[in-house]
Amino acid sequence: MSRAAPENFSLQAAAILGVTVVERKFVCFAPGEPESARIGGFFSLWGVGILRATKILRTSMFRHILVLVMCMLSQYCLAVDGNKGRSSCSENSLDSLYSRYEIFEVVKYGGGLTAESSAKGRLGEQVVVERDTFQVRDLVISNPYYELACYPLPNEGEVDTNRWSNFYGFGLNRTSIEVLHVYDEDDVTVEPSVNLELVNGQLWEMYDGWIYKMKPLKHQ
Repeated sequence: MSRAAPENFSLQAAAILGVTVVERKFVCFAPGEPESARIGGFFSLWGVGILRATKILRTSMFRHILVLVMCMLSQYCLAVDGNKGRSSCSENSLDSLYSRYEIFEVVKYGGGLTAESSAKGRLGEQVVVERDTFQVRDLVISNPYYELACYPLPNEGEVDTNRWSNFYGFGLNRTSIEVLHVYDEDDVTVEPSVNLELVNGQLWEMYDGWIYKMKPLKHQ
């Protein structure tokens, strides 16, 4: 991959670099938006796209600068569905999500290899979502990278290709699906290690046929 100064990137280049974001339907700008929103959305999309590329190149300093820019401009980012119009995410921020959580409910949504006794045995288990550590099950990620994304609900008659919990009949009263993607910087596939849905202040993980619902522990 060739390297160039950020000011030389065109809108087309930004769209190419940010294609993984667009594929996830986390769109930061759309035709007809106010100019301020389009500018903020462009830079957020550009920043996330380049961030994904630089994770492979391991240019950590450049990555952290881009994260800062994204955070400053994230107020302009909206989930957009061309057929339904605009659907806003909630006002959750990463800072508000950092906590220890406890699994308080386990429900089955589909087939899998995990037995009911094993799944229900995780009740009361703690999950760590902190700035410098993420832990769920036996998975521990040091210095994780978090990404908040919104997925608009499909129109009537459309097939939801994402298959979030609403596809299986859970959390149907939502206007959009908000997801916390958790990345391991050492994973060169640049794919989330864990996806957690945000539902009414809870985190939901779909894993091997079961939904694990977590609530934040009260600070002692």
